[in-house]
Amino acid sequence: DHYKNKVLIADGAKWIWNRADDFQSDAVQIPDFFHAVKKLSMYASLEYEDNTKKKQWLDRQKQRLKNNGVTDIINELSEREAKNGKSAKALTDVIGYYRNNSGRMQYKTYCEKGCLMGSGVIESANRNVIQQRMKLSG
Repeated sequence: DHYKNKVLIADGAKWIWNRADDFQSDAVQIPDFFHAVKKLSMYASLEYEDNTKKKQWLDRQKQRLKNNGVTDIINELSEREAKNGKSAKALTDVIGYYRNNSGRMQYKTYCEKGCLMGSGVIESANRNVIQQRMKLSG
């Protein structure tokens, strides 16, 4: 409680944000950038057969995300028509995820304040520290 600036980086699951609100309501909540991109990538893999077009589209969306353009992405995705059932489900999922987390997906603003965009460094450190501690004798 004595820290002024608290940041929570998570995968974007609603239950995590609910817990954060319960215990650290003053913390900045940031959805892990790479989880957000993975949602787009899952949709793109089903929608684009051409890997070059898929990569170009994903690169454009990543740049938009990095520049606080989540609303633009939601608007573009909302106007799309999926080419099949699996693609439609992935499209619905990514739109829902982005809408639910749009207020938290201000990555440019976070980076300008010195915050991380992803939880990988933290997850890796936890894994390594716990592994080292658990493998000690005694």
